Amino acid sequence: MSEFGRRRSVGAIGIGTVIRWVFAVVLCLIALVPIWWMFNVVFSDAGSALSLSPRLYPTSLQGGIANLSAVLSDGLFGQAFLNSIEYSTTTALLVLLFASAAAYEFAHYDFPCRRLIYAVCLMGLMLPLAVIVIPTQRIVASLGWLNTLQGIVLPSTASAFALFFLTEYMRSIPRELFEAARVDGAGHFAIYWRIALPVAKNGLVTIGILIFIIAWASYLWPLVVATNGSAYPISVKVAGYFAIGAKYPTSIVMTAALISAIPVIVFYVLFNRLVVDGVARSGITG
Repeated sequence: MSEFGRRRSVGAIGIGTVIRWVFAVVLCLIALVPIWWMFNVVFSDAGSALSLSPRLYPTSLQGGIANLSAVLSDGLFGQAFLNSIEYSTTTALLVLLFASAAAYEFAHYDFPCRRLIYAVCLMGLMLPLAVIVIPTQRIVASLGWLNTLQGIVLPSTASAFALFFLTEYMRSIPRELFEAARVDGAGHFAIYWRIALPVAKNGLVTIGILIFIIAWASYLWPLVVATNGSAYPISVKVAGYFAIGAKYPTSIVMTAALISAIPVIVFYVLFNRLVVDGVARSGITG
């Protein structure tokens, strides 16, 4: 290759790299600026962040502490935060249990109407929540499960997304592992519990994190099922600060939103590599 060709190639690679970095920085700013602005409003003097000449950095630690104290002193807010931890954790664990067992069967065993049943299960991906929320709410109400843990959690445990994700992940597990375990005398459940689950650990962690975050941010279904303020999750409680007629200062509203976002932010910071690795290993492409 001539000297001119080498320079042209290096220049082309450099331009492509610059363009990718520009897109990455823009996307990063889109994701981080709202979080930073919430933090800025919370830890600023009352009204200063929303004035005609706002500052782009926090100006008052004492103001932030006062805002946090004001929100956390609301007993129902703390109860809603604990409710969300309970709802989200229980939902994630039950989804992992049900979806992993079903995915194990769909991925490695043939049974009558397997493909049809799998297709029917995946139809749930095409149904928006608004379509099924009314009939599901009536069933839950007829069972006397309003304002209860099972009423909020159980309808969310049938996750078509988790089933699809884990089925694709388990299809990547070599059948030879199961055959070898069967030759050694392992039963059907033992193979699932001792072979399939440990091998699919990355996929299980990934789907568990995603389901936890989805359950934490869920708003419509808990709003329909929880009619008592003591049963509200954090998403419904925070929405009350934004409601028409709610006379809360902007700093208090932002403080409530910031506190509610902390678990999701922590989960992302701690486990984003596991999520990316799990999606890559599952064989699912966008």
